[in-house]
Amino acid sequence: MFFDHILCKKYVPANQRIPNVAGSKKSKGNVKKYQSKLVDNQFRFHEDTQALKRNIHLVNPDDYISITNKLHGSNFIVSNVLVKRKLSIRDKIAKLFGVNVQESEYGNLYASRTVIKNKNFETINSTGHFYDVDVWKIASDRLFPFLKEGISVTGELVGFTPSGKAIQPLYDYGVAPGELDLYVFKVTYTSPSGDVYVFNHSQLLDWCKKYDIKTPQTFYYGKAKDLFPELDTENHWHENFLQKLQDTYLEKKCDICKNDVWAEGVVLRLDYPHSWNALKLKSWNFLGYESAQLDSGTVEIDASDADEVS
Repeated sequence: MFFDHILCKKYVPANQRIPNVAGSKKSKGNVKKYQSKLVDNQFRFHEDTQALKRNIHLVNPDDYISITNKLHGSNFIVSNVLVKRKLSIRDKIAKLFGVNVQESEYGNLYASRTVIKNKNFETINSTGHFYDVDVWKIASDRLFPFLKEGISVTGELVGFTPSGKAIQPLYDYGVAPGELDLYVFKVTYTSPSGDVYVFNHSQLLDWCKKYDIKTPQTFYYGKAKDLFPELDTENHWHENFLQKLQDTYLEKKCDICKNDVWAEGVVLRLDYPHSWNALKLKSWNFLGYESAQLDSGTVEIDASDADEVS
């Protein structure tokens, strides 16, 4: 973006639309509509993470920040939030006579980055999934038992589907074929009135540790100025801080994967009270790999514009 004019944007091949997937022109005849059971201001998708390079001005020396490993997988969300309760005939009759009927109850919703996956919960439900199995349901089955009322978790699926299909080509993250791992990077509580409280980094780690749930590796947590104390906070601190981040954390091989691949990068989270503010910083070598995958026509989960793909 230059003076409000777009000079270039990421190219995604048109053939990345997947048959029988919501968002694909070929899937329109297979899309079945259900009555939505969503309650207003309860379920929320995860916000898009903006690039740190374009937003380094948002980071100030006295801000508390976390720097964590960015994993190349597929996003998931699992929630225990209020949903519309299926009313019996008796309930409906009672409502007609003005009786106060309970119309909502806590229930499980799970999703990819952009699509709620529960059958009968979403407004539009696709008949297919990007993978050969609903990996988001696997995430839900593992995590929902730990979610008290109002709790939602967001994270990354890595590894393989039960049939052995890679979540992301080459990025195995040390997982054996046929298995997958879940890494949670965000936990929230949503009140019955719809107010959202976001766990800070320490609360996130404590919550996940309690239930033996994996989180992306934490490289740093503290004040931004204390990460590189040699930098002058009064002179060109933002430019120098960004450069030090790149020199310290980028252009490294992934030390979790068995395959020889580049680590994607890191996520810097501004640990503001009760809110989520995170910025991504990707490796040039990883971006080169990502571009090569697009050029070859290989579908990348986060790059595809099909709604079903996260």
